[in-house]
Amino acid sequence: MLNFILIFLITLVSFVPASAAIDTQVQALVKQELGAELRADGLAQQGAKTWLLLVPNPLVKTSNGANLSTSYKSNNGDLLLSNGWIYTPIIPGRKENTTTIKSYDFYPQILKDNILSSIIIPEFLIPSGFVLPRDLAMLAGHLPIGLSDVELASDREEQFRRRLKEDEANSFSLLSYDYSKGKLKHIEFKPGAKADSPEMKISDISTEDYSLITSLRKSGKDIFLADFNKATIYKLKAKDSFAREEYLKLAAASGLKDFAFSTDGTLLYVLTLRPSKLFVYKVDGLKLIREIEMAAAPFSLQALNPSASEADYMLVATKSNSEIVLISTFDHRISSRISMLADNLMPAAYAAAGGDVFVIAKDRLKGGSAKLLALDLVTGTTDMTITLGFEPSTILSHAASIYVAGTNSDGRSVLARINPMTFTVESSCDLGTDIIEPSTLAISNTGAFMLVGSAAGENIGVVDLLTMQLVKKFNTGAKSHQLLVL
Repeated sequence: MLNFILIFLITLVSFVPASAAIDTQVQALVKQELGAELRADGLAQQGAKTWLLLVPNPLVKTSNGANLSTSYKSNNGDLLLSNGWIYTPIIPGRKENTTTIKSYDFYPQILKDNILSSIIIPEFLIPSGFVLPRDLAMLAGHLPIGLSDVELASDREEQFRRRLKEDEANSFSLLSYDYSKGKLKHIEFKPGAKADSPEMKISDISTEDYSLITSLRKSGKDIFLADFNKATIYKLKAKDSFAREEYLKLAAASGLKDFAFSTDGTLLYVLTLRPSKLFVYKVDGLKLIREIEMAAAPFSLQALNPSASEADYMLVATKSNSEIVLISTFDHRISSRISMLADNLMPAAYAAAGGDVFVIAKDRLKGGSAKLLALDLVTGTTDMTITLGFEPSTILSHAASIYVAGTNSDGRSVLARINPMTFTVESSCDLGTDIIEPSTLAISNTGAFMLVGSAAGENIGVVDLLTMQLVKKFNTGAKSHQLLVL
């Protein structure tokens, strides 16, 4: 049985630290992370704002406050986690002269995990007038505190998500890459004096030392890019003007087409043109553990996570034999091959959802317009040719839906949401004529917005995925063949 207990570093009479080392650590963390002072009663305070400190066990000890690092900090700074210490603001309770903390479901998963693994230190007491939200009743048996009136965690969660969405609508940070000009840009939006006119900052990142960037990826908080001709993956330092450091160089290969990390971040997959191979590395130590032969002209690599109980798969697309290959990350064997060669079709882009891979396919011999197919991941047979009403050019899987963007017969760009179970268009968004030839899609950090890049124009569109409405578009001064939200 899980022991749902927290450490509350608060006392009504006096602050009695378990040891001098803990006291020193608390002082250092509070000062660095909150810019606040630790009061005698154990609360952290900066101006009118007060925080309650929740501490998991075992305590993370540091020497003289060294090696401190922030694991999580919200945009508003009201939820913080550093070296396992959680800081959550004290807010007015529902009853007069009471205080409380926010409902359990309000907190992001990283904080929930720490709350569940915490224990109590008996020396610390709870101040009078402090009550818990009812969804934290699991703590009531261990602490001399009362429960507040019923507070629906789902309501709190919805308010929190709504606020994050409102903040994010004008606060984007992303990288955009233009193949044709070889330009890599950092684009930042910050709320300006008016809600509808945020301040935009566009910075050019030097690409003099790169030949051709073929892939931009994130793994956790780290940013990586692949250089095609140098067959090298670089790690970018966002806090140092995106200065690069060499992460992995393939000595016996050239033409680095793509790379991807496994869902748990322990494995790195690298796809090369010469030789046509998929290299598998352990991230810890970057040790090569497998080389998988691929058909000629591989061009794309994607990770697929069917469910929490199944191993990941890597999907590799090749042009020479018009196939998509599924490779299990459990044993690194080819699980199945989906070929379109018999139909004289060639994959241009793809994304997986449910039991199907959705492929934007073109005629191998005649070229011409593209169409969207739903192919069974196991049998490789075509489940459906999906009617869109426009020619698709880019595709992305997100939150159990498939998103496809393209251009209709009137020259207007469109973003459509596909239900992968029924193979039908659920809703669509008119992107207008300013976002020419949609080339790439990227999801925002909260999952509330889709960013649409343009291969022939210089505008990026922002679509609210709840309403499927274009809520913003902005000119970057370059095309956007790749986008990466930071």
